[in-house]
Amino acid sequence: MLPHLLDIEIAFGQYFDTVLPSVIHAHDFLTLPMAVRGRQRLNRQGLAPLIVYDSHELVEGLRRHYDPERFRAYLSMEERYISEADAI
Repeated sequence: MLPHLLDIEIAFGQYFDTVLPSVIHAHDFLTLPMAVRGRQRLNRQGLAPLIVYDSHELVEGLRRHYDPERFRAYLSMEERYISEADAI
């Protein structure tokens, strides 16, 4: 349903291993899952980066921009990961 999100995660996975950030900035709802999994990846290395979720739009407000199935997927994704953010 959302293969482009896997592309983002693959692209940034090696970045986390190289840079070892102390803060991960999730710029919008599409990068939030990647930020959470990036932190999990760093946690396995004994690091504990913070996640800042800086979404410029609430997913709920995007209903008219996406077909119903994609909208539900995005909304579910945000609901699943938003509690992992240290700051919003």
